[in-house]
Amino acid sequence: MANSVLNRFLKRILGNVGDVLGELNRKGSLVLIVVIMFAASIAEIVGVASIAPFVNYVATGNIGNPLLKEVVGAMPFSSPIVGLGLLSFTALLIGNALQVATTYSIFQFTWRAGEILSTRIFENLLARPYASFLSGNSSEALTTLSVNVTSTVANVLVPLLSNVARFVSIFAIVTLLVGVEPMIAAIAFLVAGGSYFVVFKMLAPLIAKHGRKTYSYRIQMHKIAAEMCSGIAEVKVFSCEAYFAKRFAAMAHASGAADARSQIMRQVPRYAIEAVAFGGMIIIVIVLVSTRSGSGDVWPLLAIYAVAAWRLLPSAQQIFHNVTSIRHHWAALEAVNRELGQCRPAITAREAPPSAATAGTARGVEFRDVRFSYSEGMPPVLDGLSFRVEAGEILGIVGPSGTGKTTILALALGLLEPRAGTVHINGLPPQQLAAGGRVAYVPQHPAFQDDSIRRNVAFGIDDDAIDDGRVRAALAATGLLPTLEALPQGLATRVGEHGSNLSGGQRQRLALARALYRDPVLIVLDEFTSALDDETERQLLDVLEDMLAGRTVLTVTHRSDVLRICHRVLNLAQRRLS
Repeated sequence: MANSVLNRFLKRILGNVGDVLGELNRKGSLVLIVVIMFAASIAEIVGVASIAPFVNYVATGNIGNPLLKEVVGAMPFSSPIVGLGLLSFTALLIGNALQVATTYSIFQFTWRAGEILSTRIFENLLARPYASFLSGNSSEALTTLSVNVTSTVANVLVPLLSNVARFVSIFAIVTLLVGVEPMIAAIAFLVAGGSYFVVFKMLAPLIAKHGRKTYSYRIQMHKIAAEMCSGIAEVKVFSCEAYFAKRFAAMAHASGAADARSQIMRQVPRYAIEAVAFGGMIIIVIVLVSTRSGSGDVWPLLAIYAVAAWRLLPSAQQIFHNVTSIRHHWAALEAVNRELGQCRPAITAREAPPSAATAGTARGVEFRDVRFSYSEGMPPVLDGLSFRVEAGEILGIVGPSGTGKTTILALALGLLEPRAGTVHINGLPPQQLAAGGRVAYVPQHPAFQDDSIRRNVAFGIDDDAIDDGRVRAALAATGLLPTLEALPQGLATRVGEHGSNLSGGQRQRLALARALYRDPVLIVLDEFTSALDDETERQLLDVLEDMLAGRTVLTVTHRSDVLRICHRVLNLAQRRLS
């Protein structure tokens, strides 16, 4: 019952992020935090109340409470003041220990939430359709993954749960004060609480506005940095460093300015409120001394209010800071919620190359009346395209830019789906074969992990599932194995970022070895020799014809030497297969 109530509360406040916290709470971890909070609040009451007998004894020499007198009398101390002081100090230590336990539990819970949020958003990014990467900018998703999840956890979830703990503690102490002196406690609470509320209501819209600005500027900073890194060669050649630095600096300045304004609004009011609180304490002292000057309980009351103020003021300040922090970083929470709201298929691990059972029957590649455009209302890139490639045949695809060469490859790989017509590989939809790993792709600029040669050949497969025999066979087929095995670290040699430790020809051969490792029924080559010089291309083509024998291949190329190994050529400009 308690879990259900908490889960509904989290969902209402935090949206999709609340669902994740609710999943974490199914084992009662959040309920446990609440239990510790209430235990800490009880300890706070005892700690604050325990100062009264101590001060009363100092002022009057009398303990007052018979039960407490009996407990102190049983202690092995010559003076009751030592026992009273020890009891008060012990109550304070227990309260602080429970506060530490509460803080630890909150951080453990939110750390786990951050782990799950990051993983889910990354899986969502992986599960996006290929077309979404072509039509949209990934900067927002990457910013959400790298910045906004951390910001949500550190600046929304932790402050939210911390505020719950502090509210419980404040409620407990105020309840004690109301029990001791109702009128003064009520007035003090209304004045202090009202001050915080009025200030927050005035500043909250501005803080949220600057938070949204900061979030927007950070996305732009990430976008500029990504564009610079992806085009670093052009940046260097055209001497554009100053241009990118200026753009980044402008966004960094705007982000910093918005953040600074928000920080000022969150910090400056505390000093005014502290002055109000201090003035209120002086008034309370004056009222108590004036109205109870002849009473013996004035000093214990003052002591209780002093200790209560010592505990309450930092908590109230922290609550105000946490609430404004939540408002400032609410845009980050909204971004995380948007990403979590995009339901996509679950990611499943591919542990090893699939068997031939998933490959269908050997019937080659068939495009039938295929029509495709990249968005509704745009002229089609392909319109009514039909052709057939027999199993074991190498088809070259040529044509001017814009005639759909790369689109054909993307359709054959299952990355795109036709708007009309059908594409089949060995009688099956390309997506089915791609999901089974039976389609391979070698682009003009292959992607490499900054990792070992072995792991780059078995790309995306866990270490314990890599078939080293397949790795060696694939490298041998490309003619790379003797060269790589002669390296000091052999196949454990790191290829460097983007394969920077390899030559151009070695990178393309390694990409071909990766394709062969999966024993594909279709290999797709996209201008895979265009970045090579003539001699390197000839060396690669010498081994390529034997390597591809018996395999179905689609290759886009402008190079005449590559066309010589093709059995037929599809000319898109002439719509002719010859």
